Amino acid sequence: MSTSRLIANRFLFAVPVLLVLLASTLAPAVAAQPDAPASGVTYHHINWGSSPEARYLQMFRARHAEVPADRDVAVVLYDRDGVTVAAATASISAGNEDQAVPVDVFEGGAFVRTDQLDLQGKKVDQSTELLKAWTDVNGVTEKVTRGESENQPAISGFPGMRDFTFNFRTHDVAPDRLKEDKDKVLRHWREDRGSAIGTLVSSLFTAPVSSAVAAVPMRGVLVDRLDGHAPSPDAGGTDLGTAELRHLADPGPDQGLRYSVRGLSTARDMDHETGRENLQQASDAFFVSLALTPDKLWVNLNPAEPDRIIDPALAATDAGRVLLRADLELKKSVGRLIHPDTELGARFWDSLSYGPDRQVCLSFRQWIVPGPAAVRTSENSLTILEAPLQVRLESDYRKDHAQEKAQCASAGQDVLDRNERVYRDMILPAVQKAVDTAPEYADLRRVHLSRVAAAWYRDLSSRRITTYGSHVDSRDTTSWPAREPWSPRKIFDDYVASYTKGEFTASKDDIKDDHIITHTYVYGGVDLSHVPFTEVDDAQLQSRWPNQVTAAANSAQRLAPESSTRVWLGVHGTPQPPDVLAAVADQPGLGKWAWAGIALAGLVGLFVLWAVMSAVVAAVLKRPERFWVWVDRAEARDGATVDAFAGADQVRVEVPPGSNDRDPVIGPDGRVFGVRIRRVPTAAKGLIGLVAVVGAVVWFVVWPDPSRPPGLVTPVTGQAPVPAQVALPSTPPYRVTSVTRPPRTPGLCFGGKIPELGVAVPGSVLPEVDCGSPDAHYRTESTYPGTTDLSLCTDLAKTPYAYAETKIRGSLVTRTVYCLIGLGPYAR
Repeated sequence: MSTSRLIANRFLFAVPVLLVLLASTLAPAVAAQPDAPASGVTYHHINWGSSPEARYLQMFRARHAEVPADRDVAVVLYDRDGVTVAAATASISAGNEDQAVPVDVFEGGAFVRTDQLDLQGKKVDQSTELLKAWTDVNGVTEKVTRGESENQPAISGFPGMRDFTFNFRTHDVAPDRLKEDKDKVLRHWREDRGSAIGTLVSSLFTAPVSSAVAAVPMRGVLVDRLDGHAPSPDAGGTDLGTAELRHLADPGPDQGLRYSVRGLSTARDMDHETGRENLQQASDAFFVSLALTPDKLWVNLNPAEPDRIIDPALAATDAGRVLLRADLELKKSVGRLIHPDTELGARFWDSLSYGPDRQVCLSFRQWIVPGPAAVRTSENSLTILEAPLQVRLESDYRKDHAQEKAQCASAGQDVLDRNERVYRDMILPAVQKAVDTAPEYADLRRVHLSRVAAAWYRDLSSRRITTYGSHVDSRDTTSWPAREPWSPRKIFDDYVASYTKGEFTASKDDIKDDHIITHTYVYGGVDLSHVPFTEVDDAQLQSRWPNQVTAAANSAQRLAPESSTRVWLGVHGTPQPPDVLAAVADQPGLGKWAWAGIALAGLVGLFVLWAVMSAVVAAVLKRPERFWVWVDRAEARDGATVDAFAGADQVRVEVPPGSNDRDPVIGPDGRVFGVRIRRVPTAAKGLIGLVAVVGAVVWFVVWPDPSRPPGLVTPVTGQAPVPAQVALPSTPPYRVTSVTRPPRTPGLCFGGKIPELGVAVPGSVLPEVDCGSPDAHYRTESTYPGTTDLSLCTDLAKTPYAYAETKIRGSLVTRTVYCLIGLGPYAR
């Protein structure tokens, strides 16, 4: 075999092998995204006044105005019996260790007391070291889990510490620059905000761009108005409590993120504090939606699945609380609407159709999902013109495993379809109106707008460098924790309480056509994992939203009216300093087709280089051209005459017995051939090559494109897509059933079994059942209220059973003796 043919043979075999090796090398690098550090402290650089713990620093400085700006204030937090306890103090000057150090203590967010820490001569002056001394004295050092310091970028001595935040960089900043920056922030807080406790508006929609660098705060009309600074009394105002995120732009980290909100127009600015709280919630929800992959943005209240309520990462945020609370509110809203004691509920149940056995059965899964958002986009900006939420309903006819005897098995499909139409026509519009306008869903609507903005920003970050592109799919939400304590299990327990005895579980017996109909109801669901978009063209924009894009563009410089009732306010992007720009993530990676082209080009390049180098070496050393003859092991051992190639000529070469690998043999015309022994059969080589090629192709198809984050939403038009199944329970959790029974048989009967002594323990009385039911074991012949004396039944020959029970309802206690006869197998 010629050298060129041998090279080609090896190359064809090496390509799939190299592809597989390339896949195993690149795939982990692309896919590996660790959830969080397994141990140690996670540090966060967040602007002063932006974190949930910042309120303690503010409260300490407000109470201790004598502490100068250059002193560091720090706080550590731990939980005690479900209550958050915080301790805050300030650094002291060296040489003052003999003085008592004030430590403010807070419980549940409120100031409790000021402790005077006696250092007993210890040389300790840093704020975090002082707090360590305080926790040692109180025996809570092991319990501390999080903290914050203005100046200290690191902390030690707290073994349980997991998250630590700092506000001002000190390790690479000149002391004069640090003092100047800190003085500026604190002066703004004291003079412009009046030392108010809460988030600094200028830090909304800003976040760390790396573990050590925070983005520069923003300025603009919105910041000024929220801080209480209007240009003049006649300049017009805004109901800031109605402000909602509607515009986002990111020309690049050198210019910073920009955003605008829309609110109701008023004569003067009002409701500043509500506006700050609402925009803080919107800001947190935006970054949480960026950090978590879309398949995490769901909640599920299902009585059959108490362990699958919410994703753990989402549960640590306010956005998760809002979604889960909205899920509960959805169930309550539906329950109030269809309650048979209301006019609408009564009409609803009267409109339902019955099956041949006079049973009514409805089985629904109902959830809230994003509708198609009408947006106007440019190269680096988004204006949200309309972002509806839709209440979706899906008929579910699967048999519930918990009900082996389906109550509506005999109902025809036409009856089931008609009942669904009744629900859609009568109840669903009222539910949709509540989600669109009711105040109990305002937080959900606000979080949804942030989710829409985050979906667009996720796509933008896949195509160009953005200020916060490093947060996309980072899975780290520790910079945006819940602003108030909450428990998913507590909401689930509230749901179960309402499910059993609250708004949306009710029973009502209606005598109708000699039948009694008992109705029971359960409903709900929220899923924001998919966000569909509809790009609005010029004609639609001028027809429906003629002023919104212009108002958004002008909102950073002035109060921009959209109409007589709505105005826009915004902030302009803040150019980021070099240290921030250096920390911004690089340009999004190449696509997988580009990587495939690079890999193949590299392999071809290696092959060409190999061939050229072989030719050069052969020419320099003046080696005679050598050919190869391939044999298997048996042919080499026993000898054989086989076909071989000398250049383009095919010849017969005789291989002598006992030949070894690379032994020379003489062929026709005196040409020298080298013996090559096949150690792997040709068929096996072909099979291995085929498997490698197929594996490489399959891997390439399923490999997520590294240039686009997982779950990236592509703008679409038309109907909203089907929500991700991960957000929906495996069994129908929201079920409406109506069961018919024959009229009750006269009399008072009991099921169960009478206690041996005949007296029931309070709280465990026999169940009352219909006397015609197979569960009826005893029928009452006589009753004696106000007593538990069983001897009263002794003189009644026809009542072989006596039973006494005590019922306690609040402060009311009732006692009754029943003289009974047995039924069926209990008859005597």
